[in-house]
Formats: sequence, structure tokens, C-alpha cells
Amino acid sequence: MKTETSSPCPLGVHGARVAYEETETGARLTFTAPSEKVAELQSRARDASAMHGTGRRLGQGHEGKHGEGGYHGLKPMQMPAAYAGEQDLEGGARIDITPHDPNDLAALRAKVQTRARELMESCE
Repeated sequence: MKTETSSPCPLGVHGARVAYEETETGARLTFTAPSEKVAELQSRARDASAMHGTGRRLGQGHEGKHGEGGYHGLKPMQMPAAYAGEQDLEGGARIDITPHDPNDLAALRAKVQTRARELMESCE
């Protein structure tokens, strides 16, 4: 049974959803959550967009931190080097991800799209 603190849902927020789309320069993940979870989702999206979580690619995780960043959250260590920026939205947050090297655009999009699909599958 899923609990509020162990949710495999996007960004570890129970009931959250994520949508993937390509942008001209990279990829975009748009996260939404139930109204009572929006502030938490936005906080976690800001943390995830730092690509280093709390400074160590760990992120907030399910109990306040992840054990390692390579297999949780957005899996930033498995993507090409990238810039990321977060924007709070009504009902959620958006993260835009752009590769440092434009030659990595296709690889970055593929990784981000796969990760979005994994996050949604794990939450169902």
C-alpha cells in the first residue's frame, strides 16, 4: 500500500501527475497535484530543477531525502549535462530542461520522456 511518505508518484507527491512535452531548446515536465499538495509539489519541483537537489543530487525524496540521486527523482545523473529551471503554476509547477551541449538535445529529450513515463507508471 502506498503511503503519503513513500509515494512513487512524480516528485514523491501522492496524487501528482506529470506531462512531457518537447520545447524548442529541450524538454518540459509539467507537474500537477491535488490542491492540498500543490505547495509541496512546487517546493519539490524547485529542488529537482536545481539538478543537485539539496546540493548533492539527492533531492527531497520520500522521507526528506533520497539515498542517492542516480535512481530517484528526475534521475539527473543519468541525463546529459543540462540546465533546468522551475516555474510555479496554478495547480502545479513546470520544469524546463535544456542540454548544455545542443548536440545532446535528442538524448536529453529521450531520457526526460522516458523518466516522465516511468514516474506515471509507478504512480498508477
